[in-house]
Amino acid sequence: NDFEISVVSIEENSTGSPTQPPYVVPPGHVRDVNNSQTVQQQYNEQSLQLCVENLDNGDARAAFKNQTIDLINYDRLEMALHAHSYKDGFIQDGDVNAFLRLGQDNRSNYYEIQLPLVLTPQGLSPNSGGLPRLVWPEENEINLSIDIIKAVKLERNRLGIDIGIPYSKLIPGTNYIVTVVGNPELNDLQTIMIGVRNPDNGASDDGLAKSVCI
Repeated sequence: NDFEISVVSIEENSTGSPTQPPYVVPPGHVRDVNNSQTVQQQYNEQSLQLCVENLDNGDARAAFKNQTIDLINYDRLEMALHAHSYKDGFIQDGDVNAFLRLGQDNRSNYYEIQLPLVLTPQGLSPNSGGLPRLVWPEENEINLSIDIIKAVKLERNRLGIDIGIPYSKLIPGTNYIVTVVGNPELNDLQTIMIGVRNPDNGASDDGLAKSVCI
């Protein structure tokens, strides 16, 4: 599979292209300002981009960063997500999922939040009305109480399920699937992983490979 990790930004990608929508600041976010200069300047707002060609059914690709994080005193976890087709691949809403994985490692001690993605329409221009919400659909936002994430681990423990087996739960009223493996601790996270998955949905799945950028 062709897998590319890159960055898109307001200064380099705001005009878009025939294959990529214009980059805009996600709704509800404000560009940081550099106050150290005499003339205030906005920093270059940018986002991580992952593109994969012919991602097989049931397979995933991701980028990760090792960084110590303490989330114990935070209330919510938020992230804006975007998706569009890659290299003219045919793809529809819900064909791929994004996931965010936080833990002591990426294999045996982590929490994961997964959700299906809505695609950004093709042919958008910088002058398109309502551009920020078209590029960043509300359905693609992760906005989840950290207490809910912790509660999935507590529920698994209460049920006596082997901690080495992934335990997943669809959070009521949302499209989020929260999974816990092992014994991750939110006050001592060591790694962050962001990825895209072509889920195998059994009999209802088309079984096809997908090409997408998130």
